[in-house]
Amino acid sequence: YSNVSEVYCSVQDEVCCCASYILLNMPVQDMRLATRDCGFQPTERYHSAGLVEGLLRTSEGVSRPARLRSSLKVESTMPPEVLAKDKKPVSFDLTIEMPFSEYEADKDGFEAQLKKEMNLAVAIPEDLVAIKSVQQGSVVVQMSFYVEPRCLQDLGYEAELFSFGIDTKEGCNLVAPVEYMNELKVQLSSTSSALFYRSDLVLLQKVNPEKSFSFDAMHFCSKEPFWEYGAVAVDDAACPFDTVKLGGFFLIGATCGAALVLAGFARVASECGACLTLAKVRMLDVLTPLMGVYTTAFDYLWLFYLKVNNQHPLHDTLFMACLCTLFLCFVVNAAALRITITTFILDTPWWRKNRKRLRTILLISVFSPRFFRVTRSNIGSIDRTHIHFGTPS
Repeated sequence: YSNVSEVYCSVQDEVCCCASYILLNMPVQDMRLATRDCGFQPTERYHSAGLVEGLLRTSEGVSRPARLRSSLKVESTMPPEVLAKDKKPVSFDLTIEMPFSEYEADKDGFEAQLKKEMNLAVAIPEDLVAIKSVQQGSVVVQMSFYVEPRCLQDLGYEAELFSFGIDTKEGCNLVAPVEYMNELKVQLSSTSSALFYRSDLVLLQKVNPEKSFSFDAMHFCSKEPFWEYGAVAVDDAACPFDTVKLGGFFLIGATCGAALVLAGFARVASECGACLTLAKVRMLDVLTPLMGVYTTAFDYLWLFYLKVNNQHPLHDTLFMACLCTLFLCFVVNAAALRITITTFILDTPWWRKNRKRLRTILLISVFSPRFFRVTRSNIGSIDRTHIHFGTPS
């Protein structure tokens, strides 16, 4: 026997009809109806009734097709959609009565199987299930149920205005993590639950509910600008720093600070007549090229994270559009530089002498044209592009 039966639903005349095979070998059988199949609306009241269709054996021993309608009607009210602030991740423990050596023999297989069984039992997507740690004492699994960060974000009016009608929460789960956990707890706490009669829920059938489900509601981190958005922590004070954001601010701050310090030294050097090389350096022509390179680098880094953390179908389109824009800028910059060189300085002795030394500057300038301003900074021989052709006039 297969203890799994698919449920098929269709809507006819505002009535949702669902059909599934009855498994005669199972004393208890559950049917899960999905909102997307029946079009259930929050806070609406529905009633349901059962109908069995099969072969009825008469007193003469003849089997004929028949239908038996249940006299029981069940009324239920669809719960309202959970607000974003109430969809906080939860962390709880599961005590599975099995030797710890079995877990150690195949750790990856155990964790993959447990996530799959969670999906089969309460219909939570596997990518929203995380196993944080496994400890001895039978097998004690510390688990977490999550929600996608974009589903917890409260968008302001300005963000909705610039989204151009795009639903940023499209595809978000309507069920809160704590609701998944409570459903799992209720089913595992009842010995008559259908979970104990399914052959594909081997690990969950070994769970000891009395020693499990000690849980904590986790905190969703949304602080800006230095903290990691969407991280999950015990409380607001435990939110981790975002290394990319923090590193970017530190890099820009350190560069500006170093430029100010060097500008101060250059001013002192010019007043004292010492270190004239430093006194000639133009710090604005050093800082501006570096900021241009940082801006371009962060553009490409942003595209990389947009592709890696793909959270919405629109992100693929946005990634390709931005990548094409950056590539077009690169092509236009390279074409403008080539036209300038071939038109004015290609056949000059100066170009034949300095072209190898200028490769790095020209290459970086193709990515970020503002970097070419570094040739005005008076640092060493980097300003070798300041030349005269013919007479000073």
